[in-house]
Amino acid sequence: MSRNKLRSAFILVFIGANLAARANGVVDKYVERVAQEAKRIDLIDGAEDGYVSLKSGLQSAQATSTYLTTTQSIVDKILADGLSSDIQKTEQLRRVLDLMQDVTPKNVHFYTQFKPIFDLIAKVQDVEDVNRLNAILKSNVYAGLNLIAFYIDKPVAEPFLMACRNTKTLQRDRLQAFWHQSIRRGSQSSSYEDKNLSA
Repeated sequence: MSRNKLRSAFILVFIGANLAARANGVVDKYVERVAQEAKRIDLIDGAEDGYVSLKSGLQSAQATSTYLTTTQSIVDKILADGLSSDIQKTEQLRRVLDLMQDVTPKNVHFYTQFKPIFDLIAKVQDVEDVNRLNAILKSNVYAGLNLIAFYIDKPVAEPFLMACRNTKTLQRDRLQAFWHQSIRRGSQSSSYEDKNLSA
């Protein structure tokens, strides 16, 4: 009997180790893909030098910071987070990869469109205070919702998502009120249009 228990325990440990190795392998693949995207972005200017060259030195420095330095810092923090599961790390890396894949030779100079999203990810990783983080996420609700993988396990998730739900409800209610006011104003100001619409 104890031999069967020992065999079962061994099988469970083996399966667990195998699953962990597979999950870790997926994380490693995403890290490699993010590194390949960083290299691709670096090569857009024709040189693999860890610098994204644009028209001016200031633009080049800011683009390099956005596309290469900030993303590497984000990836390093994802990998260093011992509390996140490999599934969550994979989802976070996938979000970073998706953003980097959106950078092309035609839009590389629009780094100011990508910078707020990368900065938001960095802030979500760094800020511990729930109220402050909630305010940061509310400053860009759409991006905050798309980056849920970075805070789903944090205490800010529930208040932020509840606020988003209430915000959408309020926006819908305001839109309906505006629409009803517009209809009432239109019917009061122009009885000619009402007569034509009813005919």
